[in-house]
Amino acid sequence: VSQSRYNITKNERHDTAYRNGYVERRRNGYVERRRTKTSHYKLSLNNNSLNNTNNSNTRSTIPTTRPEILPMKFITADFETYYDRQYSLSKITMGEYIRSPLFEVIGVSVSVDEEPPVWFSGSMEDTAKWLSQFDWTDGMLLAHNTMFDAAILSWRFGIRPKALADTLSMARAIHGAEVGGSLKKLAEHYAIGVKGTEVLDALGKHRADFTPEELDRYGEYCKNDVELTWELPIVTGK
Repeated sequence: VSQSRYNITKNERHDTAYRNGYVERRRNGYVERRRTKTSHYKLSLNNNSLNNTNNSNTRSTIPTTRPEILPMKFITADFETYYDRQYSLSKITMGEYIRSPLFEVIGVSVSVDEEPPVWFSGSMEDTAKWLSQFDWTDGMLLAHNTMFDAAILSWRFGIRPKALADTLSMARAIHGAEVGGSLKKLAEHYAIGVKGTEVLDALGKHRADFTPEELDRYGEYCKNDVELTWELPIVTGK
């Protein structure tokens, strides 16, 4: 490969790899990929070694086999958090809201694939322990407005799922402004159920302010949100 043709300097050469008739150059996290002309190189499937055939008459080929890719589990989640008339997402940014000293998780509901959702309410420390039972490193977080729930997982609990999926973004891409992006509007549009209103009764209430009965109702509300999110046809394809 001509170094002048691809402008590969001596300092960059250690970031250059030759794979299947291509030269790949990595700089600042990006990969530039161009076809070579003079040599044929074959990359082992385990990516541990590069084998040069040194045969310019051999055509470049792409391996016909691929490592097995196992499907990820969907982990559908929904957080219910403290808010009041001044401390809410309608008054401050999401970052300010989640990083605020006032931030408190009232409870969280989680389901894995098609399993029924489970509700948990406890201290932040107990919630962190409860969340740790799920395999986030090999799971795709599914939520409505995933940016919010994923930020809570990451910033407050140090949990970073392997992948993210957001039904709010899906709905906006499919329906635009015709249906509305809220989970309530989408549930009505697809006739899959009714979103509750218990969140309105939670205004200004910390977790300690809920009676056991109120907390149970809030848990049912949260689990219903998880079920609606999972049942949306934009997720299931039904």
